[in-house]
Amino acid sequence: MPDRPDLFDVAREDLKRQSGRITVALTYTEAWSVLGQLQLAARHPGNTGPGARIARQFAELLQQEVSTTPMLAAIADLGWNPEHDT
Repeated sequence: MPDRPDLFDVAREDLKRQSGRITVALTYTEAWSVLGQLQLAARHPGNTGPGARIARQFAELLQQEVSTTPMLAAIADLGWNPEHDT
């Protein structure tokens, strides 16, 4: 098995050769759960760089999709603030 940096380099090149889009079907509950996990990950101080930006954009898209009522929208907004973690 190649050492770790080489493995990541190969994977990065493999991904660059891919085209098209991936479609994922989630229930609202699943999307809500993924949103919460992405919000938590986005707030981690070591989570920086291109991958973090892509994940945040995806989280914001999920937030728009699951915020189907004013109450859900308000609760989803709280997920970006660590003061509201439970």
